[in-house]
Amino acid sequence: MSYLQETADDFNPDIFCPMDGRTSDSKVCSCTFGCLDLTDQTTNKTTHEYMNEWVQTRLQVYLDRLVESECRRSDRCGACNAPTETVWWCLDCIGAGEVCGECCKVNHRLHPLHHVEKWNGTFFELSWLWRVDTIICLGHGGSPCPGYEKTRDQLEQWCLEFNEVGACDKANPDDPTFGARPKVQHLGTGKVVTIVHTNGFHHLPAYPCICDSAPPVDEQHLAMGLYPASTLDVSTVFTVSVLKHFHLLKVDAHQSTENYCSILQRLMNFIFLEVTPDRKRELGRVWQQWNHLINLKRNGFAHGNTGRSPSNGEFALFCPVCPQVGINIPHNWRDKGPLYLYYRYLVTDGNFVCNHLQIKAMHTPTVSQLGDGKMYMMESTAYQQHLESTTEAHQAPTCYEHRAVTDKNKSKPGYDSTGLVSIACAHHGCFAPWATVDMQKGERQLNSDYAFCQACESTNAEALPAVLFAYDINCQYCVNFRKRISNGQYLSFPSALPVHFLIGLFHVHGHREECLPRFAPTFFPGAGMTSGEILESLWSQLNGAANITRTMTLHNCSEMLDACMADINWQKLQSMVPFLIRQHKRALRESASAETRFSSYNESTSQEQRAKWQAEMDEANRKQIENPSDPSSMDILNPSTTKIESQMAVQIRLMRAEKEANTLVETSGWLSAGIAIQESQLQTRTLVETFHKSPTEARELDLEKKHEVILTRLNDFYSRAASLFPSVKLDRMLSKHADLSDICACEETCGCVAGEELRPWEDAQQAEYSTVPLPSSLDRLPHGWRLLAEREEELRVAQANEALEALRSDIANKLYLYRAN
Repeated sequence: MSYLQETADDFNPDIFCPMDGRTSDSKVCSCTFGCLDLTDQTTNKTTHEYMNEWVQTRLQVYLDRLVESECRRSDRCGACNAPTETVWWCLDCIGAGEVCGECCKVNHRLHPLHHVEKWNGTFFELSWLWRVDTIICLGHGGSPCPGYEKTRDQLEQWCLEFNEVGACDKANPDDPTFGARPKVQHLGTGKVVTIVHTNGFHHLPAYPCICDSAPPVDEQHLAMGLYPASTLDVSTVFTVSVLKHFHLLKVDAHQSTENYCSILQRLMNFIFLEVTPDRKRELGRVWQQWNHLINLKRNGFAHGNTGRSPSNGEFALFCPVCPQVGINIPHNWRDKGPLYLYYRYLVTDGNFVCNHLQIKAMHTPTVSQLGDGKMYMMESTAYQQHLESTTEAHQAPTCYEHRAVTDKNKSKPGYDSTGLVSIACAHHGCFAPWATVDMQKGERQLNSDYAFCQACESTNAEALPAVLFAYDINCQYCVNFRKRISNGQYLSFPSALPVHFLIGLFHVHGHREECLPRFAPTFFPGAGMTSGEILESLWSQLNGAANITRTMTLHNCSEMLDACMADINWQKLQSMVPFLIRQHKRALRESASAETRFSSYNESTSQEQRAKWQAEMDEANRKQIENPSDPSSMDILNPSTTKIESQMAVQIRLMRAEKEANTLVETSGWLSAGIAIQESQLQTRTLVETFHKSPTEARELDLEKKHEVILTRLNDFYSRAASLFPSVKLDRMLSKHADLSDICACEETCGCVAGEELRPWEDAQQAEYSTVPLPSSLDRLPHGWRLLAEREEELRVAQANEALEALRSDIANKLYLYRAN
């Protein structure tokens, strides 16, 4: 507790900021979290400064020292000081000098897996410890079994005697392995075994215990920390170190077995890889066994607990912070604090990267899966029964056609698994046990239903007040959720457990407007400041394994994904304390800032408004919590807007009014035609300014055609005006000098000529500048045109409303495309 209290009081958030490129010989807190930097930062140098200094002062010195270390410096043994012709040098012992063969053997009785080199008169060449009589004795604490009736020195001589090799003999220069493996493998009761270690492959004689009560040879190897690849005739073993090392590289770096074995081969013989042992199949098989044994050991299935089989999801680690009855919340939790503190908050998403190729040769009934359904992946038999007994129901769309909905029945030829659907806790991003399933086509509801039901069961959600469930398409997924569960033969969900459906903050803005207040976590009491999109970050970690799991067997693929998800949850567990401290500090800062802004806004409203809004909000939240299947009560948060009347609707209404009153008939159509001509003129003027910057013949032709269209429409407009208003001379009533500033379409440099006299329509070059004789363009209105001006105003208002609505739609469409891509 002292560490936590000190960390909470003195927590420095700057240490989590990105590095600025400077390094130092800093002293960092010795705790496992590495949370506090105790260094004086005033003398730090950048990496470039260190490199420049090293190149100028140390490069040549370091090079000379490296070369000197590879030459023979003395004709005496560095350990016993005896003169010797054969000099050995260990590559793995720190600070080891040149020693004789006897001292090399004695020094490596406890380190038999080191790499050594031997002086051949010119340089140090690769050699092996079996050439200095190094052996491994199984049983009796590493000492020889008394049943051999020989001393250790006598046993050590056997290998060289059987192979007729002397310690001082030189290796065959034509042997690309440099004598890595003795030719004679069976040494009486002993045997030369291949040992796989983190630094490559080693061939060493192993002498088992031959006492009457001796366990089998494979168990003797295991007791020495050497995992056997087979049980009857052990010829290859793996050290515990190499299995741990390989496991970390698989789950963290997602390295394949082939690549790891290739590295081991290069460590053994960098030049002739083809003569090194190939243990890919053995390593893959042993890793599966080792991984399962470690899971059994960590979960208490050893030492007298062998009769019970692990239940589904029992090997999995779940979030240590999310509420779990009987584990991390008090027994009287219902009486402490609001109930939303104890909601189970889950999130689901589909992953189409972690797919699996369909390979017929892999579908063999004899393949056994270790830990099937015991961690995060589903139990294959029950899940297959669910798929066979369930049909994906067709559902009418209630929102936009999202890809997850439209492509849910889209198959992918050549794949038996198109991806994954997984469940995780929304606050901290820990995978839920027994809640990751394969997809056979798209993101179908039958896959998500099974994963969600298993997640609620494995996390004991039934004991909590409610479940918050975030999903990208929850506005459609939630519609028939209870019906699908009741119809599912292999689906089980507590009928009395309330489920509140939410949509992550990133995806909800791509839905319809009403989906935002209904499903956004921002508006649901108890959801907190959570995006509901944390699975996206988990996919980025898991996707690295897709390249190696795609061609595995299905069972091996599930075990690999289980191991990766277990490692992700374990890292979450390790870093949870500093993460919560960091979040707490951030919450305090954000809360103070939000309180200030809210107080400012709150003071700007009246007491009556606040009381009314609070009552409406309380009522909406009450209805939403009481009836989770109907979130429409939250629609009060949507802005109440009246649907605009389009320009066409206004024209229809005016034309009908003309007919009923039998006054100024056909004038509404004439006004609309004039407004349409003005819009064409504005578009043409914009093109003129664009074409003048880079004129071409094709553009000039296009411009002339537009001029002709405008002139034709102007002629028709004046002809209709002459028919409607025979006593009005419109060309004489136009303004001599029209103000072009109101309709200027130039973006940068204005090309309009102020004060220029406009010719109505005769000059085709000025067609886009000709004034259309609408009531708004005249200096004075003719007799009886007042009603005509009012009708034009109504059309102008509708025109402006349409333009604003089109602008809003374009912005929304651009936002949707941005989020979709």
